Amino acid sequence: MSEKNINSRGKKSTQELSERLQTCLEEAVKSEQKLSELKQENSALRETIFKLEENISEYKRTGNVFYNKSQDHLTEELEQRVKDRTFQLEKEKALLNAVIGQMPVGVIIVEAPSGKMDYWNTEIEKIWKQPTSPLSRIEEYKKFKAFRPDGRRYLPEEWPLSRSIRSGEIVRDEEIVIEREDGSYGTLLISSAPIRDSEGNITEGLAVDIDITERKALENEKQKIYEELQKHVAELNATLNSIADGIIISDIDGNIVTFNKKAKNIFGNPQIGEPLRISQLDVAREDGTKLEDEDAPALHALRGEPIIGMVLSIKPPGSDSIWVNLTAASIKSADTTTIGVVSVFTDITHLKTIENQCRVLSATLEKSVLERTEQIEATNRELESLTYSITHDLYSPLRSIDGFNSLLSEKIKINQCDPEGISYIERSHVSIQKIEFMVDTIRNILSLLKDVPTREEVNLSSIVSEVVDRIKITAGSRTGEITVEPDVTAFADKRFVTIIIEHLIDNAFKFTKDKPQFNIEFGAITKDNKTIYYIKDNGIGFKNEYSDKLFRPFYRLQGALSESDGYGTGLAIVHAIVKKHIGEIWAEGEEGKGAIFYFTLGQ
Repeated sequence: MSEKNINSRGKKSTQELSERLQTCLEEAVKSEQKLSELKQENSALRETIFKLEENISEYKRTGNVFYNKSQDHLTEELEQRVKDRTFQLEKEKALLNAVIGQMPVGVIIVEAPSGKMDYWNTEIEKIWKQPTSPLSRIEEYKKFKAFRPDGRRYLPEEWPLSRSIRSGEIVRDEEIVIEREDGSYGTLLISSAPIRDSEGNITEGLAVDIDITERKALENEKQKIYEELQKHVAELNATLNSIADGIIISDIDGNIVTFNKKAKNIFGNPQIGEPLRISQLDVAREDGTKLEDEDAPALHALRGEPIIGMVLSIKPPGSDSIWVNLTAASIKSADTTTIGVVSVFTDITHLKTIENQCRVLSATLEKSVLERTEQIEATNRELESLTYSITHDLYSPLRSIDGFNSLLSEKIKINQCDPEGISYIERSHVSIQKIEFMVDTIRNILSLLKDVPTREEVNLSSIVSEVVDRIKITAGSRTGEITVEPDVTAFADKRFVTIIIEHLIDNAFKFTKDKPQFNIEFGAITKDNKTIYYIKDNGIGFKNEYSDKLFRPFYRLQGALSESDGYGTGLAIVHAIVKKHIGEIWAEGEEGKGAIFYFTLGQ
C-alpha cells in the first residue's frame, strides 16, 4: 500500500472516530439536560404539592370558608401529575442508562462543582481493567494515573471533566495515556462537556472515553512502516540515480511512478502521473520508422510482451538525437499479478558512433583488401608463370646436358677411358636427375598451393589403415606393429589429408628400417578445445633444436643413409597442405629413440 493510501485511511479513521465521539457526547449531553429539566420540574411540582397540603391543613384547622372539596380534587390531580412526571423521569433515565450502557465508549457523569461521580457505564471498567468505585470530589481523581503525550502527569483539576464542570470548557478529542493497576498502559481519546439547567447553571458534567490503544499501536506500526518505507525509497532512489542507464517505472495504466537522473537527462523532464509521450520525443526505430504512442514499449510489456534489446533513436525537444538500447518488462506482485512496468534505457550513442566509424573503416579496409588481394593474385600469377617458364626452360638444357653426357659416356667406353672419368660422368648424370626431381617438386608444390581445399567429414583412421596396407606389401621381411586409433575424424579435404598421411607414415616406416622391429602409432588428443592428430615412430629421431628446419624444402633429415631416402620435399609438401587448412604442424624427437609429428587442420 502506498504512503498516500496509508495516510488517507488513517486520517479517515480518526475523523470517523472523532465524529462518532462528538455525536455520542452531544446526545448524552442532551439526554442528561432533559433529565435535569425533568428533575427540576418534578421538584417544583413536589414543592407546589407540599405548599398546597400545608394550606389545606391550615384551612381545615382554622375553618376557612373558602375551603371546599374541589381543593382536595386539585391536590389529587397534582399528585397524579407528579407521579406521571416521576414515571416519565424514571423511564427516560432507564432509557438513557440502557443507551449509554450499550455504547462502545466509556461514559462518566459527575455532579458540579464537586466532581462526585453519579454514573458510569461498564465500558469504563473495561477501559481501566478494574472495578470503578464512586469518587465524591475532584481531588480524589489523583488515584487515576494519566499522562500527557509529552509524559507530564495530569493533576486532578486538569482532567477534561474537571475543567468542564468548573469552567464550562468543552473538550474535544484530548489524547491521554493512562497507567492501569496491572501496570499496562493505554491511550484514550477523551471529550467532555458541562450540563446546564434551564437557567444556564452547570449542574453536571459528562465525559466520553474512547480506548484507542490498539489504534495507536497500529499508528505506531504504520509510522515504523512509513519510516522504513521512506528509508527503502531513499535507498531505491540512490540506487536508481547511481545506475548509468535511464530507468522509468510506470503503473498498470502506463503512468510514470518514478524515474532516475539518467532518464531525466534522456527525456528532458518526464511528468510523474502521466505516460511517457513518445509522439513528443521524435522516437524512431533503427530502420527509421517512427514510433507512435500506441507502440510505446511499456504498453507492450504490460500486455505480457517484454521488449529486449530494442534500438531506438530519440530526439528530445531542444536536444541532439541519441541512440538507446531499450529493455521493458512487467513488474509482478507476489500472486503474479501485473502491477507495473520497468523500462531501462542504455545510452549507446557512443557505440553507434564507433559502429558507424567501424562500418566506414570496414568498407575502406575491404576495398584495400580487395585491391591488395588483386595485387597479390596478379603477383602470384606472374610468379607462377615465371616459375613455370623457368622450370620449363630448365628441362631443355638439362635434357641436352644429359644427352651429351650419354653420348660422351658411350665414346669414353669405346675409347676405354679410365674408371675415374667414367665416375665423373655417372655422378653428373645423378646430379642432373636430382635437379629434374627438384624442379618437378617445385611445380607440384605450386600446384598444391594453387588449389583451394574442399572440406568434408573425413575418417582419418580409414585413410591411415589403407596407407599402412600398401606399405606392408613393400615391407618384405621387416616386422613390427602399427597401431591405429579407430574412428578418428576431421573436417578437411580428403585428397589433401591423404597426401599428409602418406608422407608422414612413409617417413615413419622409412626411418625405422634400422630397428629390429618398427613401432608406428596414429591417434588424436584434445587440448584447449582443439583436436591434435599425431604419428609416432621409434625410428632414428632427431635433435629438437633442428625441428623447425624439418619442413623446409630439400632439407634431408639428419641420419638419412642414402639418396634413396629422399630429397627432403615430403615434409615441405605436408607443411604446405596443413597451412592451406589454417592448421599447425610441429615435431618432437630424440636421437635414436624416434619422433612424433603433431598437426591440426583448423576449424
